Amino acid sequence: QGIVPSEKEQKEGPPQAIGGDVGGERQGKKQQQQQQQHSSATTQEACDGEDEFKKNHKRAIALMKAPGNRHCADCNAAKPTWASVNLGVFICTKCAGVHRSLGVHVSFVQSVNLDTKWKPEWVEKLIEKQCNLHANTEYEFYVPPEYYKPDPNEGRTYREMYIKAKYVSRTFQKTTEHNHRRPAAPGHPM
Repeated sequence: QGIVPSEKEQKEGPPQAIGGDVGGERQGKKQQQQQQQHSSATTQEACDGEDEFKKNHKRAIALMKAPGNRHCADCNAAKPTWASVNLGVFICTKCAGVHRSLGVHVSFVQSVNLDTKWKPEWVEKLIEKQCNLHANTEYEFYVPPEYYKPDPNEGRTYREMYIKAKYVSRTFQKTTEHNHRRPAAPGHPM
């Protein structure tokens, strides 16, 4: 007849022989616990990061809906859903296409509705510029008479020329020569 192991032995396994690897077994359990803690911490950090993205995304949506952002900064189209996060302006889909062609060194464009991983610095830039109307007091400080602000139905050619003048060559920004404000006029030049 065999000896029936105790309940404790059934759960923990057979007792270690004297001089057995008790220390190694403890070390293995300790490593396993550390790995579980690290895994848990990594998972928590990922969750915290996701929460931060969600919070920033919600802030971006709220900013987009603010009164001064209800129209595209470049063509006045209603309800812009894109943002140039480094320039701090909200723009429509057509203008976003032009901005994307400028390169990220000029305009880094994100969809407010589709891109959900918003970084805090992007939201801060939008807050810094306050709203499209305020941003345009800088970007469209002095618009020469040969330019007009594109309307929402403007073709790609003029829209691109205007946006490049506004953000790439910064033609409309305040200079010593043009130190009084002349905002962009809607419609076609005279």
